[in-house]
Amino acid sequence: MPQVPIIMPQLGESIAEATVVDIKVKPGEEVMSDQEIIDVETNKAVMGVTTPCKGKIDKISVQLKETYPVGAVLGYVEASEEDAARFKKTAPEPPKGKFRGAKNKLPSLRGKGTAMV
Repeated sequence: MPQVPIIMPQLGESIAEATVVDIKVKPGEEVMSDQEIIDVETNKAVMGVTTPCKGKIDKISVQLKETYPVGAVLGYVEASEEDAARFKKTAPEPPKGKFRGAKNKLPSLRGKGTAMV
C-alpha cells in the first residue's frame, strides 16, 4: 500500500515550529480522514495535527516533548491508491528556508491632515 506523509501544518502566520505534547495513535491503528492524531504546542496554544486521509498508521516518527518545524514529516499513513493519488495532487509544498512573516507597514499620515469631516 502507498504511504502518505503526515506533515506538520502551518499553525499560524508567524509560527515556524511546534512541540509534540501527545501522540493519540500507534502504528497499525486504523484512522479516518482529518482525525486528530497528534497534539502540538506552540507559544500560543495547543492544536491537533490531523491525518491527510483514511488508512492505517504505518509509522509515527516523532517523539514527545521534541520540537519540529512546519513542513516536517511526523509519520505515515498506509492509504488506498486512490487516496494516495489524491493527496499527491493536493499536497502543499513544504516551506523552504526559514519563514519570515510579512511586515505590516501603514502609510504615513504626515502632512495629509487628520481632521474628521
